[in-house]
Parts: sequence; C-alpha cells; structure tokens
Amino acid sequence: MNRGLAASVVVLSSLAGLACSGGDDSTSASGTAEVTTTTEATSTTRRAAPAVVLRAGLCFDATPPTVGAAITRDDISPIDCAQPHHYELFATLVHPASRESPFPPPEALFGYASDQCLLRFESYVGQVYQESSLDIVPVEPDKRAWDAGDRELACAAFRTDLEPLIGSIAHTGL
Repeated sequence: MNRGLAASVVVLSSLAGLACSGGDDSTSASGTAEVTTTTEATSTTRRAAPAVVLRAGLCFDATPPTVGAAITRDDISPIDCAQPHHYELFATLVHPASRESPFPPPEALFGYASDQCLLRFESYVGQVYQESSLDIVPVEPDKRAWDAGDRELACAAFRTDLEPLIGSIAHTGL
C-alpha cells in the first residue's frame, strides 16, 4: 500500500468512527470536528492464506450468484450441506500452466476448467452429465491469484432450475 493511500484510509477510518460515535467529545468549542491523522504508514507484504480451502464436498453459495461464468474463490461463502445452498464442489484439480505463465484469456481458462469438470462429474454425482438435473460451473483463480501462482481449479454443480440443494449431491444420481 503506498503512503498516500494509507493516509487516506486512516483519514476515512477516523471520519467513519467520528460519524458513528454520536458523542460530543470529538468536537471543539467552535463546533467543528477535530480529527487526528497519521501521515506515515508502514506496510508489510505477506501472502494471505486462501479464503476458502477448495475440496470436493464443500457446499456453498456464491456472492453474487453467477450463472454462465466462472466463480472465484473469493466469491464462495461455505454452508453446511444440510442447509439450503446453491453449489457443491465435486472435484479439484491444478491447471498445468507454470507459475511463470501469464493469465490466460478468460474464455480459455473457463473452457479448460469446464472440460475437466465434465470428465469428473459422473464419478461424483453418479449420473452422466447429459442426463443430470445439475449443471456445472468452474471455480477459477482471478488474475491477482493467478499472478501469485495459484493454479487450483474446482468444479461446482448446481441445479439447472436454480433451486437450492439440500444435502450433498454425492452419488445421488441427480
């Protein structure tokens, strides 16, 4: 984070806190707000852990729900499979591109992931894809994650009528 941006964040955070405080202790005798800011900020660079560990059997909703486009890991909100949910991961895999490879065109990444998901569908669900009441959507790294070396893909299934799933889809023949 650059210093100017860090200072702006501190100022905005201070103003937000002031607006929410509701107290009179933050105003001067003239009635104007007094805000203390810090103009120097330090930042550390560290690799954040993935928000969600991708694994077969993970039930989730995606924010925002996405039909016809890939989902990213950051879109996933895990849910207990016993609760209503819209997606379940049925496979994970690693894209064969090297860590140095540039981010592929979105349609190429989506196509590769979709093809791989089709190959893995029947063994998890217990029904051939063409006869299933489920559709698939890949979970892919976004450009930021790809540039950081993330090549993990996952395959999610959802009902074609977009109704919530309850329970796991594993070996259900849906």
